[in-house]
Amino acid sequence: MQMERIPRGRNVVEAGYEPVAGILAVRFSSKKGKSEWHYSRVPENIWVSLQRVPFPDKYFHQVVRGRFTGIKIEDPPEE
Repeated sequence: MQMERIPRGRNVVEAGYEPVAGILAVRFSSKKGKSEWHYSRVPENIWVSLQRVPFPDKYFHQVVRGRFTGIKIEDPPEE
């Protein structure tokens, strides 16, 4: 899945979307390191908004986290 840099994100640094499966992939960066999570059954309008909002970290926590099932990807591919 192609990942795109998320402008203005501090923790949410990259994300990608697979429209057929409705999977939102999110790469995070923190003091603990980097991680990647895939969230299932996410509508495309949420992906579009994540790319455009002024505060992507806040948007992610309010709209995605806890609302969609997330799976941590243990060894994400390097891109």
